[in-house]
Order: sequence, then C-alpha cells, then structure tokens
Amino acid sequence: MAPATGSNGARRSLSSSVLLHEHVRSSGVFDVRVGINSGVSAAGVVDLQFGSLARRATKVSSGHGAVVRVRLPIHGRSLTIRASAQWAMPAFNVTLARVPPAKPTTRGRTGGSTGSATTGSGSASGSAGSGGSSSGSSGSSGSGAGPSSGSSGSTSTGSTGSSGPGGSSGSTGSSGSTGSSGSSGSAGPSGSGGSTGSTAPPAITLPHGFTPTASYTSLVKDYEFAGSSLPADWAAGNDSTHGFAGTIFNSSQVSMTGSSVALSVSRQPSNGYTYQSGWISTESKFSFNYGLIDFRAKMPAGQGLWSALWLDQPDGSNPWGEIDVQEMVLYDTHTLYGSLHGWAPSDWGESQWAHMTSDASAGYHDYQLVWQPGLVTWALDGVAYAQYTEAQALAAGYPWVMGDGSGYYIIADLAAGTSLWGGPPNSTTPLPSSMLLASVKVWQ
Repeated sequence: MAPATGSNGARRSLSSSVLLHEHVRSSGVFDVRVGINSGVSAAGVVDLQFGSLARRATKVSSGHGAVVRVRLPIHGRSLTIRASAQWAMPAFNVTLARVPPAKPTTRGRTGGSTGSATTGSGSASGSAGSGGSSSGSSGSSGSGAGPSSGSSGSTSTGSTGSSGPGGSSGSTGSSGSTGSSGSSGSAGPSGSGGSTGSTAPPAITLPHGFTPTASYTSLVKDYEFAGSSLPADWAAGNDSTHGFAGTIFNSSQVSMTGSSVALSVSRQPSNGYTYQSGWISTESKFSFNYGLIDFRAKMPAGQGLWSALWLDQPDGSNPWGEIDVQEMVLYDTHTLYGSLHGWAPSDWGESQWAHMTSDASAGYHDYQLVWQPGLVTWALDGVAYAQYTEAQALAAGYPWVMGDGSGYYIIADLAAGTSLWGGPPNSTTPLPSSMLLASVKVWQ
C-alpha cells in the first residue's frame, strides 16, 4: 500500500463509497478527526465505526457540518472508518495526526513493567450517500518494549474514545484517550509478574493523555482459589442468565484444581441447551462501589468459547449497570474487550479493545479495572489501555449508572458462544475446555 501523502493533517478527497487504505511508516497512537459536511442545513445524525468503536454525531439545523474526534492506537492492521448519514451525499474528511510519545506515569506501588511506542501519521477523506459508507484506514500501532516477569509476557494496545462537544458549525463530536504498550506476566497462577501473595495494589501505568486514576490501597477482599472449595462469598451458578442463549450454567462445570478454579464448557445437552458451562459469583454475598479489582486468570482457546470477568447489579435494578473487566471470544486469544452497559433506565453499551502480543491461553495474566466516581480505567498486566468517563457518556446521551450506591457483585464465567457474538463451537473446538481463575482481589 502506498504511504500517506503528508503528515499531521494532510488530506485527500475521494468520491463516495470508496475504501481507502493508508500505510503509516511508524506505529503509535493517533488523534483521528472526522469532519462531516452535508451541504444542507437540515438536522441529522452520522454513524461512524472506528474498528470496533462506534460513535454517533448529531448535526444541528443551524449548521452544515459536524466533527467527531477520537484517539486510537493503530496496531498492525488497517483501521477502517465506516460512515453513514441521514443526508444525501455528505462529505467526510478524515485527518490522522500522531500523538508524540511521552514517558508514562504510574499509580500505585511497584510491580509490572512499561513499554514504549513509536508514532506515525496519515490522512484520508471521502464521501458517502445516505446509507452508504466511506472508509479510511491506516497502518500499524505500538508494540510494547519492556521486560516481562515470568515465562509468558504480554503487550497490549487498546482503543477508546469519548463523546463530547466539539468541532464546529453546531456539531457534537467525540474525543478520547487510549493506547499503551507494556508487558508482564507469568506461566503460573502466582508467578512474579502477578499480584498473588501481595497485599499492595498493583502499579497501573497510565499512557500519555490518560486521566490520573484514584489511589486505592486497602485490600478489602483477597480471594485465592487454591483450596479444595470456593472461597467464602462465592457460589456456582445453576441456570441460564444474561442472554447466553447457547449455555446453561451448572455447578458440575466448576471444579477446584488446587491452584485455581476451573470454569468449564462441555457438550452436555440439558433443558434444551446444547452446552453446559461454569459460572461463579459473589451475588448476595459481596458487592462494592469503586475500587481497583484484579482478576488473575488463564484462558482456553477455541471457536465458540466466550470468557467473561465482570461486575453486575441484580437483575431488574433501576438504575442497572454492568462493567465488563474482560471478555474474549476465544477463537482469537489476542483480542481483549472491556465494556460498560447500562440496562436501566435505558439500554446502551460502550466497548473498548486491546491487542495482546502474547497468547491469553499460554499463561496467566492480570485483568484489571480502576473504578472511581465518573471514570473507569481498564488495564492488562499493569498497563492501562482504555478509559471512559461519565462526561463522555452524558455527552453521548447515555445515563451514567456506574456507581449509584447499590453495589456491584463479581462474576466469572466461561460460556459457549452463539450467533450473537463469536459463533458456536464447531468440530475444531476442544471440549471440554476450561478457564482457570487463580485469584480475585479488590482494593478500596
């Protein structure tokens, strides 16, 4: 692919429905600005998809345009920007500008390592008719360059954004911060790269542009799954909940290994479900608002397997939120998702992702979340890869329910996927398969 014609704001005009590929010679984090010009003064909306990140901009009737801004890492693959609008033949102008690398800052005490990323720039622009699409893409993102602890290291780069006022001509747009590389890990449940055995909170490295996180230093829960039974506060699930259409959860799929709890998926038809899976939670036993949570776990690999480490409120709560610390559709053991969901008073979702250079099924990793009033920060092995704020949610029209005082309980599960996400297991999927959870720790 040809290199971009310019840097830090160079532009090219394209006709409608054109797929543009840009190659950035160096990798890193980019500020991406999408300008929309409809040529008409009527109000309307435009939907944009930056990889896995969705944004909507509203153009008010007093102006002809809108602007959307996000900050994204570009990591070893094309970044496709898909756009569709309610107007006839809107023009989309896409500008990519590199974010200069800066020395990361850390929060907490030592533990974990940091990496670095180089940056580049490119640009693209295009137009699309109503219901059509234009695409811009750009080349690779930063890889971590830091020492690892233990035999299995990881490097992560994430993507996120925010919705907030911005742009011109009466527009609403988005801006956000993301991108980081680092490595840490171990081949075993309590290797030197992990948090097991320590009461100190892990250090969380914050990449350039990230909002500082709150300091949570008091270890209020230290759940080690090294015994012959589940720790106090935890129980196995025995039903089908939360939309897992292919799976019924059964306590028979939860077992202790001596150093972890194994949550398994097996092909055992029951009550109309093809698969039985393992689910454990602290529902009605322990819940909390705000803090730092660390899940230390090893994933399986296989088509149709779906892991989740998450926080939820009781079904039917209002307001009702959900915080996904880790989800993976495990035909791809290198892509990590962190998400927020609001289920009541209205239904919305916001997802971030990170790329792991190591294989999540090859060793244990620490999947972490710093949850504070108005801000959620996701991290892998001590390196933050995404943030999302209350201000961003409200600007996008989402009611913020992440911390209403009623408390969130902890869940870990491994399910069989469906057509909803990732697809079901097939003949290549090793069954039974297990996710191994070594520990869960909460600092406040």
